[in-house]
Amino acid sequence: MQEILEQWEEEKSEREREHENVLMEMRQKVATLQAQQEEERTRFENAKREVLLEMQNEKRALSETLLQTQGELSRACQQIQQLRQEAKEQQEKGQTIEAKLQAELEEAQSEIQEMQKRHKKELQGTKEEMNLLLEQREALQKQVS
Repeated sequence: MQEILEQWEEEKSEREREHENVLMEMRQKVATLQAQQEEERTRFENAKREVLLEMQNEKRALSETLLQTQGELSRACQQIQQLRQEAKEQQEKGQTIEAKLQAELEEAQSEIQEMQKRHKKELQGTKEEMNLLLEQREALQKQVS
């Protein structure tokens, strides 16, 4: 019985060693898996940071482009507004000049009509005077003859 006990103790010890070896192997595998998992997590975090940084850079670049575009649009709107104002002023100026020229034309036409009337009257007067002189000449010629 002593022998069986010793043999049993030996087997028990050997099984414990085997279990400890298996346990040690399992712990090493777990540690390896944990290290791999930690490495993967670190790589994932680094990749995630890189993607976020890239997105922030793109967002910043887009914001700068947007601001630049808004500035250009603002300047273009101001230029358009200025051009519209200038066109309006030119149009008003043109209308003023046209009205002035129209008034001058009407005044000149009125003066021409007045001059034509005067010349017509003067011509009429001259014709009457010529007729009178012709009559006087005829009368004088009759007296002379």
